[in-house]
Amino acid sequence: SSDHLAPEQLAMWPPSGGAWVLCPWLARHHLLGPLCLLGVAIGTDVEPEVGLAGSAAVATFTVAEVKPHYGCTSAVGQERVRSYIDGLVRDRYGIITLLQVEFELKLPAGYVPFGATCGRRFADTAIALVRARDFEVLRPLGGSAVGNFSALPFVAGGRMGAPGSMCVADRQTAGTRAYAGAELRHRASGLHFCLLVGTLPHPEMRREAWTAAFRAEVEACSEDKPLLVVADTNLAGSESLRGLARSRGLDLGACSDPGRWAPPTCCNDSFAGFPVPRYKSDRTVLCGGGAVRRFFVEPDYLCGAAEEHRSTTAVVELWAKGDGDLGAWPTVAAAAVACWAAFLWFCCGCCSPARARQHACARAREPFLRIDC
Repeated sequence: SSDHLAPEQLAMWPPSGGAWVLCPWLARHHLLGPLCLLGVAIGTDVEPEVGLAGSAAVATFTVAEVKPHYGCTSAVGQERVRSYIDGLVRDRYGIITLLQVEFELKLPAGYVPFGATCGRRFADTAIALVRARDFEVLRPLGGSAVGNFSALPFVAGGRMGAPGSMCVADRQTAGTRAYAGAELRHRASGLHFCLLVGTLPHPEMRREAWTAAFRAEVEACSEDKPLLVVADTNLAGSESLRGLARSRGLDLGACSDPGRWAPPTCCNDSFAGFPVPRYKSDRTVLCGGGAVRRFFVEPDYLCGAAEEHRSTTAVVELWAKGDGDLGAWPTVAAAAVACWAAFLWFCCGCCSPARARQHACARAREPFLRIDC
């Protein structure tokens, strides 16, 4: 269901249908019009790293990320988080990811859980709830616990449980950053993909390499199937997860990462005088065959805890193998051709009524507009 995503979606970048009305008008009255059209064509659900190449979705499902932070200890705040998750379940979200949810939850009916822990005393957690009607869990990644809700940290009984070693990087130097994952099959389409959830170390910690186990899981998945990452990347601005992985020596291929252009998600730093998020850390990224659409950041915190992140939702599209592999430049070129065609139509009146032609010719004194129609 997409009810959870609307109507707030209409207010966020990338611009929606209204921009396609504004930009042609701007093209008719101002030289910035072509740039406006090009920006909209590329910006609407298409980041420069991935070329759509006219691909049609084979599988579509919804994804959510919830990160109240381990500072969410108040009973009132925890109940708000539970109510939000219940709403996602009612809206039949395909995948619900829980990062640093360190209090008791009930396993929603019809969902298969998997998760893992990094650390001992100060443990970090990563959990995913997968809707059984939509997906089959084929295998866990690494030491992820699948199906046994009682084995998951904190959410089952409010206790940490056994220490875990599912760490993205060395916990002594990079802090405890947990990840969990599984290979899934989308039942309706039969498509396989890997789902990876967790928290990455801060990118400036370049000296801290990702663990060999984490790298191996990422490489194995991205080699022959799509990789869906739902994570707190700790990226600050419009940097991409693909670029971060490349700086660690991993090639994820073409990725759809619209969180780069969405509102910030991190963090509730009210104690330091910053109650509004400043960093675009939480991402839903699909690499190797598909696109992330309608990435939405909730306008408010759920728990109200210090360091809490704002929750996100998105629609994920998987494509059949071979779709969308033309790269970014064909998409940009096609957008440019379409924009210039619109520019010529509105400014020169080549395909418009005579009155529009006269209007364009009256403006021919401007050197840029001296076009022989």
